[in-house]
Amino acid sequence: MNNAEINLEYNLESLLPAVSLEDIHQFEIKTSNYFEQKIKLPDELIQQFLHYHGGIPGKQCFQSLDGKIRMICRFCNIFKPLGDERLPQPPIPSWRPGGASDVRLDYTIGFLLARFDYSDRLYESGGLLVPIAVIDTAGHNAREMSEMNLLCLDYRKPGEPSVVTWSFEMSWHDPEEIVKVADSFGEFLTRLFKHPDDFPITNECEHF
Repeated sequence: MNNAEINLEYNLESLLPAVSLEDIHQFEIKTSNYFEQKIKLPDELIQQFLHYHGGIPGKQCFQSLDGKIRMICRFCNIFKPLGDERLPQPPIPSWRPGGASDVRLDYTIGFLLARFDYSDRLYESGGLLVPIAVIDTAGHNAREMSEMNLLCLDYRKPGEPSVVTWSFEMSWHDPEEIVKVADSFGEFLTRLFKHPDDFPITNECEHF
């Protein structure tokens, strides 16, 4: 089994409507235009989008280089941030201040890149950071928080993007503080594991 086929044991009820390869290609074009640099998503992430779009993985934990366990709360999606006809109706109102028209769009990559309190500081953190998941925030489930920490692909260097964590709170004080967790998304997938029984964060909200 290659890294693109790794089973992360997603909660199937958490998945958003499927997208196609053409949808992903159009997303890459729009994101490349946004950054004024070619953005090519890793093949392993493309496979996750095709089969488990925007879902919550069962293998959701990873270990940072300092040994701390972190948790993916939900992968981002590539829907249109201002509204997408593929979302089942009726809309689910966002409870976040400044949130999207539908809470499911709060996790859209395009929405995070356009929302000023994220986009400005992502840019100040060196630019070329593409959010791909929301992660735990100060010991809390990010899907219960107004402000979310992010897992990002880092395109600042040539070649395959590395995977880094970005802190919403710390970016106020130290924009350049991002933490590398893997050299590639494929490598990152191999490091994911189910959270230990004594892990304090649960993941039982917003299954849409």
